[in-house]
Amino acid sequence: MSINFSLLFYLNKPKNYQTGPVPVYLRVTVAGKRAELTTSRSVEPERWISSAGLAKGTKAAAKSLNTYLDNLQAKVYEAHRQLVEAGLPLTAEAIKNKFLGKEEKGRTLVEVFSEHNSKVAALVGDELPAGFTFDQKYHRTPCSRLTIPLPFCTSTRSSMRGSSSSAYGTSRITALQNY
Repeated sequence: MSINFSLLFYLNKPKNYQTGPVPVYLRVTVAGKRAELTTSRSVEPERWISSAGLAKGTKAAAKSLNTYLDNLQAKVYEAHRQLVEAGLPLTAEAIKNKFLGKEEKGRTLVEVFSEHNSKVAALVGDELPAGFTFDQKYHRTPCSRLTIPLPFCTSTRSSMRGSSSSAYGTSRITALQNY
């Protein structure tokens, strides 16, 4: 399946533009969805060829800008190639993030706790004392006044006293009893 992919360098004039250089932007379009980013360069509008997306002229400044834009274009195409080879979904935002070096989506605290809970749930009965139970909603400490609304393992005071050997050691259990 073919997905339309295009790059465009354009000038983004501010609303109250009078004279002077204008910033050059890069637009990545994939399947009609756009992602835009700045190139951190600017050029006079009279020295810009809109149809080609290049600065006109043979002076060093124009050549330098055009070389910089060509390098940016090559990097965007490389990001596109990497996404295609990895088999990841091809979107304008994904190409932009890959080009900028941003990670996908970071893990949230809830995801970290969910992963922890699933690992601890697998240990119940094998490496943790038999009195430990798994509670998705609350972590209740032996002190009834303190209830933390986070997903954790819970235990009762009596089950902690009877257990002297666990994967987590007795010092933590004693600390919870005295809490």
